[in-house]
Amino acid sequence: MLVVRLNQRIYGPYGLDGLKALRSIVENMLNGIEVKVSEVAVGSRGWTEAFLEGPDADVAVRILEEHIGVLPRTPDELSEGALLKGRVLTLKDDGLYVDVGLENLAVRVPVQTLRGQFLDVFFMDLEKARRAYMLYSEFPVELYVERLYGDTVEARLSWRWLRWVEDTAFSGFSRVYITGLTLRRVKRALGKTRYRPAVLEYRALGVLETLMALDPLVDVERFSLWLRKTLNPLGLEFSEPFESLGELAYAVQDEVGLTASPPFQIR
Repeated sequence: MLVVRLNQRIYGPYGLDGLKALRSIVENMLNGIEVKVSEVAVGSRGWTEAFLEGPDADVAVRILEEHIGVLPRTPDELSEGALLKGRVLTLKDDGLYVDVGLENLAVRVPVQTLRGQFLDVFFMDLEKARRAYMLYSEFPVELYVERLYGDTVEARLSWRWLRWVEDTAFSGFSRVYITGLTLRRVKRALGKTRYRPAVLEYRALGVLETLMALDPLVDVERFSLWLRKTLNPLGLEFSEPFESLGELAYAVQDEVGLTASPPFQIR
């Protein structure tokens, strides 16, 4: 049996909804190859693991890695130069901290690196940068590992993630990010309310994370207040339209990944 840690977390009162949705997604992705998904379970700190059996288990891992993301199960699997997916923990004065599913390991993008990659950060405080570039708690990111020492990993945001966030952040639309609820619950709550036409796009960035793009004419603060009262999500963040002062900085180290930006949503 092959055990794979997925880039999906289960948490909050609606975690069971998320786990059911994730199992369905995994099974549908692997339909047509010789592999059995014997279980999708919740492991340490809510990170999920898929248990695979069958002759095509290695093929299944590659599919899951491409469409959901596969995380290391031990620090020994990390190496300098590797791409690493995870979720934002917090943005502090010394950098961006990311959870990659490993305990007792600090993964950080130093603030100097952030300021080099996000040119606008030179001209704004970190809170404005957090909102502008959607560095919210539980937001999915992809990193390039630069240095490993002791229980610390220093990294930078990957070229692919920068391209993706650039297209999203500079789209001209307001954005609302909801955590702790499935996309189905979010859509059902909006139903036929007056706000339903205001949502131009839904992106499920995880089974319990949804990013919405709004009509620019909608008052995003008022809409967010309404969502909090109606949905009572575990977390809710919003960003107003943002115009960049310059292009993002793409590092040479990422040229190995100069492909189309991956869809950081699961469906």
